[in-house]
Amino acid sequence: FWATWCEPCKAEMPEMQKYYEAHKDENIEIVAVNIDPLNNVKGFVEKLGLTFPILLDPIQTNGEAVNEIYQTLLIPTTYIIDEKGKIEAKYTSTMTLDVIEDLMGE
Repeated sequence: FWATWCEPCKAEMPEMQKYYEAHKDENIEIVAVNIDPLNNVKGFVEKLGLTFPILLDPIQTNGEAVNEIYQTLLIPTTYIIDEKGKIEAKYTSTMTLDVIEDLMGE
């Protein structure tokens, strides 16, 4: 979970892109959920050259947004989710490539 105005998010996106490029042909997926869809998310993604999926967590008038369901209190927040949908890890800080590889067990 991230936002365009979040400086730590801006710092980790290139690291996530590096990991995605190295592993995109494996059974691993990065999905970045933006929590501020009213800002220029497309421009942000294009500026950084991000090619992994970017989803928008829509502002809800009823029901809960995805970041509320996941109880995301800080951004960036990263969840490692296995192929069965089980949350294996949660990380609430800026990730470097080394951190990503560590969380992925490499």
